[in-house]
Amino acid sequence: QQMKRLADEIGKRGGSSLSPQRYKEIYSDALTAMVKTNHQKLEQGKVKIETLRMPGATELLTELERRFTKDALFLSSGTDIQPVQESVKILGYEKFFEDRIMASGSNGNNSDCPKQRIIEKLIHERNLQPGQLLTFGDGVPEIEYTSKFGGIGVGVLSPDQSHYEQRGFFTIEKKRERLIDAGAHLIVPDFQHAVSLVALIGSHQML
Repeated sequence: QQMKRLADEIGKRGGSSLSPQRYKEIYSDALTAMVKTNHQKLEQGKVKIETLRMPGATELLTELERRFTKDALFLSSGTDIQPVQESVKILGYEKFFEDRIMASGSNGNNSDCPKQRIIEKLIHERNLQPGQLLTFGDGVPEIEYTSKFGGIGVGVLSPDQSHYEQRGFFTIEKKRERLIDAGAHLIVPDFQHAVSLVALIGSHQML
């Protein structure tokens, strides 16, 4: 969907766009290359694992696993599943998710489910009721669909290291506004206060 929108916007502005599938391939190649580079840097000792993880992410997953059950944690991504699985392994999060990883762009198939259908699938398979779905994400779709279902959405202001943010096209402030408009119940910069965050959500009977 994003690549189709990109192609459409280029066409609206009089440009000669590539096909959505070609844009998807370019993006997937860049993502795979980034994952490979990070892995190589780790193996060569050029970077530490902490520099690749969001602060407090391991503590958050540990606390959520303690509060609920291990199979209650799922990871959903809008990209192809292979680089996502590789990233999860590199970052050391495999033990939290195991095979509970879903991707809307799996195997480069544009007909696969967008995030809305992934969330709907999860709700159906787990027989979730409003108030039983807790989502952490930095994208509008997952927060919006969670909120519409009656779940709890925590918007994450993860920094965009691309040149788009640096040039002012998509700032942290804009991301914050979009997440709030999508229905986020809370906004956090990272997970450094994971235990307190989960306790706060629980104390307000959000879970």
